[in-house]
Amino acid sequence: MRLRLPRPGDDRGSATAAVLIFMPIFLLLASFVIDLGGEISQRERATDLAQEAARYAAQDIDTGTLRAQGTVAIDVDACQARVDQFAQTSGLNADDYKFEGCSSNAADQVSVSLQIQYKPILLGTLTGGTTWVSGTGSAEALSGPQ
Repeated sequence: MRLRLPRPGDDRGSATAAVLIFMPIFLLLASFVIDLGGEISQRERATDLAQEAARYAAQDIDTGTLRAQGTVAIDVDACQARVDQFAQTSGLNADDYKFEGCSSNAADQVSVSLQIQYKPILLGTLTGGTTWVSGTGSAEALSGPQ
């Protein structure tokens, strides 16, 4: 039996080696792109939900201040209850979001911060979990002719 030595310039099988080397790298990069895009999308959704929750909370006007002083003031103490109410009407489960807080820079303004869960599609199997993305929104209560 004779042993065949490859001739110079014979590159049979080199494409297989290239595929074996570059395919895992390509799949890893593709999973980063897909999961990063999904996370950015969830951040936008968290911001949208926070803005809607702030508008929902801004509807809770302190009627005592309105009657006594004639100025519009948002009842910030009831903000968390309003955000939870909004989340339920939006179809969010209590496990899907975290309420971070309400703040007010002025009597007629409210800011809402919340977090929602993001479950990575491909890298989630490697990292083994979910991440939380934050969103903040604000609203102002207006009264009278605009």
